[in-house]
Amino acid sequence: VIVIAISYYQTLSILSKHLTLPYSLSQILYVVEFINISGSGFGLECLNPLLSDYLTQYIVIMLQPIAIVAVGALLFAVGRLAIRVLQHKSKSWWKFMCGRSVLFMVNFVYFPVVTQAISVFSCESDPVTGVSYMSNDPAIECSYVPIALKVVCIILYTAGIFALFAALVLRHQHGSTATRLRIRKYFGFFFDPYRSEYAYLSLVYLLRRVTFSLLNGLISNDSVILFATNILVLVASSSIALIAWPFKMELDNNLEMITSIILTASYSLAYALSSSVASTVDNQSIGVLPATIFYFLLQAIVAVVLFIVLFASKAPLKFFSIAKLKRTTSVSPESVSANA
Repeated sequence: VIVIAISYYQTLSILSKHLTLPYSLSQILYVVEFINISGSGFGLECLNPLLSDYLTQYIVIMLQPIAIVAVGALLFAVGRLAIRVLQHKSKSWWKFMCGRSVLFMVNFVYFPVVTQAISVFSCESDPVTGVSYMSNDPAIECSYVPIALKVVCIILYTAGIFALFAALVLRHQHGSTATRLRIRKYFGFFFDPYRSEYAYLSLVYLLRRVTFSLLNGLISNDSVILFATNILVLVASSSIALIAWPFKMELDNNLEMITSIILTASYSLAYALSSSVASTVDNQSIGVLPATIFYFLLQAIVAVVLFIVLFASKAPLKFFSIAKLKRTTSVSPESVSANA
């Protein structure tokens, strides 16, 4: 449930970020920007004016996943030392909690980070001066970010991360019993929601995020081609989910379909308003207010449904549940073989 919620709001934010929208509609989208913490407007300039530099912000954004892993490793080391000094018996739980927290946070920042890594390659040349400027930030020359840094980041966060998780899925599906148990212990959030035969679909959802980042980072944001391709990806992923019904819980399958349908409708409505004459006259147009109200209702439906499901299912508590750790570590070889 938590992952579906994060995926919905991050995707909506990134798809609609650079559309030219009526003021009333753009204010609604600003509300969902909280889930896109790695995007522009990171707020570093509030800490120090020197941090307002574009290259500095780009480097900080690219370092977020690495910083999360480093902080997690530090907390694990400190916690393990404290447990040893106090002779407490919570070493397994602390290791489990640190590992799962780090992986969850990396998953949280991954989509915005990879979008930022890709967007610096989208450039437009000035017909007068011949200088190339970034499409998403025309005030910045493309050469301002060193090409070596761009290449390293895009390889690391697109092909590198995808290859890492692809190898993880392959080891989980075809590895030994001990390997599967070890993988499920720390990467359970990646596999647990899926039925055993559809574990590969976790890669499809990861690929969808990378595809959205590539499309919206490299293609002009007001392009009809971009809109059509985004809709195609949304419809394709929704169709796969509808046919496979991949999650163990019916609630997750239904929630995935509801959010996918509303996401497609919300993006289509935002694009229609962006492309229409109504977006230039804002609330003076008779069509803007009803469209904004309808858009608000769509987001309200998602928010209410997610809120009810999240707390009714006690998902935040289950995420770090010690019972989950015990279930994960006590799976019998027979059940693992059966699931495979």
